[in-house]
Order: sequence, then structure tokens, then C-alpha cells
Amino acid sequence: MKTLLLLTAYCLPLTVFSQPVIQWEKTFGGSSFDFARFQQKTSDGGYVTVGYSNSTDGDVTTNYGSFDMWAVKFDSLGTIQWQKSIGGNGFDLAWNVSQTLDKGFILSGFTDSNDTLISGNHGMTDVLIVKLDSAGNVKWKKVYGGSNDDGNIESGILPMKDGSYMVTANTFSNDGDVSGNHGSGDFWVFKIDSVGNLKWQKCLGGSSDEDSHTIVPTNDGGFVIAGHSDSNDGDVGTTKGLDDEWIVKIDSVGNIKWSKTFGGSNDDVAFYLTQTSDSGYAVIGYTNSNDGDVTNNHGGMDEWLIKLDSAGNLKWQKTFGGSSGDYGTRILTSPDNGFVLAGYSNSTDGDVTGNHGSFDYWILKTDSIGNLQWENSFGGSGLDDAYALSPAYNGYVISGYTNSNDGDISGNHGAMDIWSLRICIKPAANFISDTSVCLNDSIQFINLSVNSNQWNWNFGDANSSSAFSPSHVYAAAGNYTVTLVASNGTCTDTIKKKVTVNVLPVSSFADTTNGDTAYFTNNSLAACYYTWNFGDGNNSSAQNPIHTYSANGTYSVCLTVYSCDSCQSIFCKDVSILVLGTNEAEQNSFSIRPTLFTDGITISSSFKKEIEVAVYDLLSREVYSKKIAEPKSEEYLPLGNLDRGVYLLKISSSEKIISYKIIKE
Repeated sequence: MKTLLLLTAYCLPLTVFSQPVIQWEKTFGGSSFDFARFQQKTSDGGYVTVGYSNSTDGDVTTNYGSFDMWAVKFDSLGTIQWQKSIGGNGFDLAWNVSQTLDKGFILSGFTDSNDTLISGNHGMTDVLIVKLDSAGNVKWKKVYGGSNDDGNIESGILPMKDGSYMVTANTFSNDGDVSGNHGSGDFWVFKIDSVGNLKWQKCLGGSSDEDSHTIVPTNDGGFVIAGHSDSNDGDVGTTKGLDDEWIVKIDSVGNIKWSKTFGGSNDDVAFYLTQTSDSGYAVIGYTNSNDGDVTNNHGGMDEWLIKLDSAGNLKWQKTFGGSSGDYGTRILTSPDNGFVLAGYSNSTDGDVTGNHGSFDYWILKTDSIGNLQWENSFGGSGLDDAYALSPAYNGYVISGYTNSNDGDISGNHGAMDIWSLRICIKPAANFISDTSVCLNDSIQFINLSVNSNQWNWNFGDANSSSAFSPSHVYAAAGNYTVTLVASNGTCTDTIKKKVTVNVLPVSSFADTTNGDTAYFTNNSLAACYYTWNFGDGNNSSAQNPIHTYSANGTYSVCLTVYSCDSCQSIFCKDVSILVLGTNEAEQNSFSIRPTLFTDGITISSSFKKEIEVAVYDLLSREVYSKKIAEPKSEEYLPLGNLDRGVYLLKISSSEKIISYKIIKE
């Protein structure tokens, strides 16, 4: 049997990372401009995406004037279940959405409308909060702000266990609902009850501009807010350049617990963050610095991932991108404690591959310390910006906006559409096995597939298996294609490899003997190499060897033959050697009669020294022996009890050994 060399499989480093592929993609919108800015997975397994639209056709059924907040609810396959426009006569944009305890939704954004549909505007733009039920019907809507711009950059909203909501936005006001502004634009954090009544508010910042982008809850009941600042005073402290990322930890009533800035001499923006399993934080944004806290910028604007401990201290940082513009907008923790990043890029070098033209959605996966594991660009020849990222089974749903209608994108309704796609983290099918084996060998297939939980093997001979690492014995020699399909329940990957099953050689030989010499004739088939074992401790690799034995007996002679493919077979048979005395003078010193006997034989001799007489059968077993101290001229040996057959009579003295063949009738 051919030796299987598979032990090394268990020592192979698995450096292949699963890659994402598009499972489905959908465009939502009308003939005008439609944008997505945030998305959340819903309790029914679907998704709700919010943004803004000024379309009045296609998927958009209503527009109240200029841009409206637009919420789209779709199922796990991307089929729209409902959509809702909310707005007045001005600009009404949604920045964020969360599902509420009653399975409805709470939206945050801004508005400059002030009519019967959106009333109570305090001046310029206000923060707009809208409560929807589970079917998208408006339950209530309220505006918050002062006489200047509020909420026009970004905002975030979090449902609380008591039914209230925490909101973060930016504000340039210092009147109306806003108090405590430190200068120009501040982070503005406030709490509202379940029906939108303002409970408390705080302004965080310095004398220059601060823009908040997101708020997340922390394990201790507080909150962390992420954004950017170009102040060097107030709550901010010191920045390192133009805009720095500003991360602020507050308690449950808005008191600052710690405040940290990160960046270099240029612009550094924190767009989103998530709390990690070690109670620290991972922050995604973008930077065009290459000093201070930032290293290894690839050119232009890079995505910037920073990891903080629970006290906001920088643990490590990584830049991702190419020589053009690369922006990070969303981050999720992956099941392996790594990170998945969403954003957009128009680079075609560095870390970025596969750009379709202009800006593409750019999705990255890192390990727990920020090392890039995979990246993919999705899009078409136009502008494709990703702003929303949600988990899905073995993958993610990403949303943003596009004006492409080629490449990965189909069905665009007009100028700009919301584009949502479901990516599956594709399994990486792989296996190893011996590629050349002998007939009747059992082949062990070692499965090295990544990110899979179902396997379908086709061995190429009408046999199959669903085992993880099966073994298989082929019934006939030939060339076979082995196919492994690895699946994770959503995506599959296929790999095919060749296996050759070689014919076995046939070992056979004939022999003749002459005294102590055996002559072997090799009758083997399909053999290239030979190993003879003559049964007496001697070997040969000759094809037709001749071997001389040193003693009488029956020997088990084995011939092992090897094909040119190293397959082997073995054939063994017994060879009997009967050696008579070869010196005529020595033989003539004794006389044996009869050599064909019934009852016994008589030895006649003139030899006067002590001798020993022994009789052996053809298996070299001693069946009679006698020691004669003073030989007579004739000695009778009674052998009548022996079975019929051929025997060897051996007469030994201190000087010589003489053998005779005798036959019992």
C-alpha cells in the first residue's frame, strides 16, 4: 500500500481569509435625489434605512416640499415592506434611526421647515425627532433648538429602557432649548421622555467648532459621544492641528467623565464608534494627517481606526486607504472580536483594490488589533458612498447612495438612489489529499475550508459524502475529479482537485532447484522494481535471481514488486532445499542401504570415530537421531515409524558432515 503523507496538513497555517460577495443588491428611490444615512437591523430580521429624498415617483409616493426625511423598511431579501416621507415645506433630513421598545422607530435629523406639517421651528435649522409605529405611521414629531443652526451636521439617538431617548447633535445656538454654548458650534446632548418632552440638555465644547456624529451607551450606564473639534479650550482641552477627533465620556445626566482628542496637524474626524468586549472603544473616521497620533497615511484622506481603553487612552491606531480619498463612516465588532468597517473610497492603490470608478463603497475587515484581513470595493462608474452598516447572518447589509447604474448596481431610478446590498462572507473551500494513490488505498481528504458549516463532497465516481473530512476507497483505477462545495447557509464556494488511482502490479514467480541452488523466474506484471526475500536473511533486487542456500530446509521466499507509481504487491511460496554430500570421497566412506526403505536402513562404514546420525523431514524437523560412540562396520537404523515421504539423513563427525536423501515407502 502506498504511504499517505497527510500529517503536515495539521501544521499548515490557515492564512486564507473569507471574502465577501454580493448576495443581493437593491436600489430605492425615484427620478430625483434619494440618500441613505443610517440603518438598523429590525427585530423581524429586516432592516430600516433612513435618509432624505426629493423624488415624487418610483418608490417614493409622497414629497411635502424640497427634501423630506425618507424611511424605508425592507425585509431580509431587500424587498420594500413600507416607506414613509416626513417633512414640511423646507429641508427635512434624517441622520439616524433606532427601533423602539414597542417595535416602532425613532428618527433624528434636522429641519428648516415651519408650517402645519413641521411646526415650532426656533430659527434656521432645528433638530427634528420623529416617532413612527412598526408600520411607519407617524405617532409624534418635535423640533428642538435655538435661533441658529442645530442638528444640521449629524445627529444620533438612543432609546432608553425607561422609554426615554438620548440625543446628540451639533448646535450653534445659545437660546431657545439650548443653553451653555461655549462659543461657535458645540456638541449638544439632551434627553427627552417617551413623548418627546425635553428633560435636560448640555452643551459640550470650546470656543471654536465642534460637530458630534454619534452617541453610544456604555456598560456603566453612561454614554460616549464621538465627533470632531478645532477648539483648544473649554471642555476640549488641547488639539493637535486643524480638526481633531473628539471623544467625550458622560454619565447618565450629561456630566463629563473624561474628554480626549486624537489626531495630527491636519483634519481628523471621528464618525462612529462601538464599545468593545474589554469595555474600551473602537472609533472609525478619517484623517489626512500623518503626524501626532497618526502614522502611515497612504496619501490624501485615509480611513482611520483607533482603539481606546475604558478611560479613553489610545491603545493603537491604523490607517487604511490609497493615494486618493478614503473615508470611514461605520464600524461593527465582528464575531471574532475583529472589526468590520464601512465607508467609501476613490483610491486605486495602497490597500484599495477593485475600484469601479469615482467613489465606491469600501468595506474592510480587520482582526482584533487592526490588521487588515480583507477589503472589497462595491459600486459602479459613478458616485457610491456607504453610510450604513448592519449585521446579517454570515454577512452584512450596507446602505448609502449611488448615481451609478452599472458595475455592481442595477435598477437606478434616476439622479441618485439609495443603494442597499447584502454581502455574504463567502466560505473559502479548500482541502488536501494524496493526489496519486494505489488501487484499494483509502484516501483521507483533509478539509481546510474557512467559514463553512456544511460540506458536500463528490468523489467523481458517483459516490459522495457530507462529512467534514471523509475518507474514500475507489473501486477502479483511473483519473477522478474530486469536488468540494463548502457552504455557510448563505453563500457557497467550490473547489475541484484531481486524484489519480493507479493500477496494482501483480507479483508472481516460479522456481527450480538443483542441490543447494534455487533458480527464480519472475512472472510479475506491471512491475518496475523488485525486492526478493529468500527466507534465509538474504535479499536481492534482481529481476530473475539465482540464490545458493547454505543449509537444507524449506524456505518461505517472498517477491515484492513495485509499479512505476510506487504501488506494490507481494507473493510468497515455499522452496525446499535438499543438499547431498558434494565430496565423492567422503560419500564413499559410508554406504547406505536401502535408500528406498520400509522398516529401516543399514549404514556400512570403515569410519572408526564417533558419529551422530540424524534424520530430518522436508520442514527441517528432526524425526530421528542416534549418537554412535564406536561405529561398527554396520549400524541398523529402525525407521519404520516414519511417515511415507522424502527425508534427509545427516551423518556428522568432528571432521565432516555428509547428507543423503532417503525415501520411506
